[in-house]
Amino acid sequence: MQNPPPINVSGQFGASIYQLTLQSSKLEDIYTWGPRLMAKMQQLPGFVDVNDTELQAASPQVMVDIDRDRAQALGVTPEQVQDALYSAFGTRQVSVIYAPADQYQVILELEKQYQRTPDALSRLYVRSSNGGSAGALVPLDTMVKMRKEVRPSSISHFGQLPATTISFNLKPGFSLGQAADQVDAAIRDLRTVSYTHLHTSTNTSEPRRSPAPAAHPVPTKGGTS
Repeated sequence: MQNPPPINVSGQFGASIYQLTLQSSKLEDIYTWGPRLMAKMQQLPGFVDVNDTELQAASPQVMVDIDRDRAQALGVTPEQVQDALYSAFGTRQVSVIYAPADQYQVILELEKQYQRTPDALSRLYVRSSNGGSAGALVPLDTMVKMRKEVRPSSISHFGQLPATTISFNLKPGFSLGQAADQVDAAIRDLRTVSYTHLHTSTNTSEPRRSPAPAAHPVPTKGGTS
């Protein structure tokens, strides 16, 4: 159980006092450098409870890439493919049932037994525009390529860019200045890409210092004065 501060200045509310946010315009950089930086920080003296719940919350996913040239040749638009996937696996509301004291949304989706594996894609069809209104039904799996990946179940953002937050605590007697120096050294050792930025904040109620530029991460205290 935690007592959150009245005002949270920067960062996200988490289990640890200090947070370091890794931000990049490319999502793949977050997946690549986030775990590496976290593993490096776990080995640094003075750091404890180093954790990144965002990247650890991984779930198996099926990535569907539309073969646009193939779809165009078959008379199918990318929007039709997206609509078919959303109707099958999303939460498309098609109607509302009104009762005397309540109302119920009617959601279109596949039966649960067909949602468990990607094999259901071979059972989905999209109507082709070739041949007029009575165009042929085209199997969806002939226009897409599937690949299985394990990724976080959600993507966090800092500002408008993808980001992940590494939370940590410091051992008694270990100063913020020492922590900043060690994080700087770890970043130089990892040689992270130049367009990856780091932001730091805390979940304390101590006065806040002016933050350093994003390219030079220095832990800053945040909260109310």
